[in-house]
Amino acid sequence: MTDDLECVDFAPPRSPATLEHDGGRLFDDDSQDFANFGGGDDADDDADDVFDTVFSAQTRVRARALERIELLACKFAQDALRAGDGGGGGMPVVHGDRLSRSNRRYENGEAIDEDDPSDGDENDDVVGKRNDESRTSCVVARFTGDGSAYERFWDVLSVLANALRRTDCESGMSLRELYYVMNSRGRRSRSTQTRVTEHQIAATIRQISQALGAPRIALGIVAASKGQVAGRCHIETASGARFDCTACGNDGWAITGDLFELDATKIHSDAAYVIVVEKDAVFNRLCAERVFEKLPCVLVTAKGFPDLATRKFLHLLRYALESNDCGNDAQFFGLVDWNPSGCWILSTYAVGNASSAMDVSEYVTPLKWIGLRSQDLHLIPECAFQALSSRDEAMINNALNETAATHPLRPFASELEVMQARGQKAEIEALYANDDVSFLLTDFVSSKIATFEEE
Repeated sequence: MTDDLECVDFAPPRSPATLEHDGGRLFDDDSQDFANFGGGDDADDDADDVFDTVFSAQTRVRARALERIELLACKFAQDALRAGDGGGGGMPVVHGDRLSRSNRRYENGEAIDEDDPSDGDENDDVVGKRNDESRTSCVVARFTGDGSAYERFWDVLSVLANALRRTDCESGMSLRELYYVMNSRGRRSRSTQTRVTEHQIAATIRQISQALGAPRIALGIVAASKGQVAGRCHIETASGARFDCTACGNDGWAITGDLFELDATKIHSDAAYVIVVEKDAVFNRLCAERVFEKLPCVLVTAKGFPDLATRKFLHLLRYALESNDCGNDAQFFGLVDWNPSGCWILSTYAVGNASSAMDVSEYVTPLKWIGLRSQDLHLIPECAFQALSSRDEAMINNALNETAATHPLRPFASELEVMQARGQKAEIEALYANDDVSFLLTDFVSSKIATFEEE
């Protein structure tokens, strides 16, 4: 443990790092552990120095997380001893911070109160409405039932602490790796063997993140690469490698899952449009059609539900486009299936993931929904529609419930009502169902963007 780390008070635990607006690059407002590695007039162009900076910042952040774990463990021991000496209260309760949102939303960068009488008709087109965030203290873990969840909290915390002590290791641990480690430990001291599921481990990680006020990356948990980028964008990684995203083939450039490395990535683009695509199959088709040669655009996909790294890249791309000298105001569009899941994906990009303990506003980007929309259904043959599943119906009912004003899908109420009335949904690929060899998805996207620009 380094000597220069400041003492962290865990009663109550520290709230998550406050992030300053520097293009979404992570700053801890009292320590600069999450540094702005890339860019700036004084930035060092030496790739080796940049890579060393990434590693040293990663080491500092994980050292601080380890100290917070040790302080939390000490507090647990003190509370347990106090309870054993007659202080009462049973097993110590672990507190943390919970993200909550006020009744404000953001539209085109302007904050609007939900009860503002000047805010009239609901606008389903701009999916950039997000509430201001605030954090309230909550109980993260307590001993209930057979205590298995409470014990799992401390078991996972112990595994993470051991991994963080390997200061010579720059790699992290994936959720899958943690799953095998936890089950190999197997509660060996117990007579009964209960296998821990990945879902339980993921929930425990969220609890630990809340208790420590630290994101998963600071705990050494890394995600596999998921997102892809193609089009009018040049990427320079921390190692100095450069990529022209117009020449990366139909698969595009893979977005790293390491947020430290992503922070050090330099992005250059002169695109006028950024198109966020739900599916990799649609992404690949647009790449094959070379849509970025007909439209000055960048394509981004997370291959389904967006991960944090893809959302962070999207925000950094937005910052890079706003900072360049091209003078154009790039527009961000979403191209998703016409179903509740597509709406949920748009909502996650625009307002974040409410289930994430450390979701922050710097990982959201307003999107305009260009398709697939109800006004496009005439382009789809009847045989290409699909019936709503029971899960789809439940999502729609929850969103349209009159008491669910803050539901993530509420901004899409008009589209959800059409789905409910028809009992159907449709995928973007349904546009190809007519086997029209002259059909180009690029033409559909271009026409939808033109419609938005005419409004």
